[in-house]
Amino acid sequence: MNYSEQLKDERWLKRRVEILTRDRHRCRICGYFGPKVNVHHLKYTGMAWEAPDEDLITLCNDCHYKTHRPEIADKRYDNMRIGNIIEKHHG
Repeated sequence: MNYSEQLKDERWLKRRVEILTRDRHRCRICGYFGPKVNVHHLKYTGMAWEAPDEDLITLCNDCHYKTHRPEIADKRYDNMRIGNIIEKHHG
């Protein structure tokens, strides 16, 4: 099963809702709240729905795009780890 197919699987859709709920549907980088949020994998290991909580993070479309563009020089994306992001925005 390729990654695109995994994202349509019921197990991923359930896992996605869990992460969105955990993050209160807010981007963990900029704080955006709204319908245009994604669950981003910090690491890819196994099937999409098998990723541990610490490897999944809610991002808005803009921040999600930027995380996939390494040429964008923005310090907010350095050392992206969920623990650092949680501490920075909720600590």
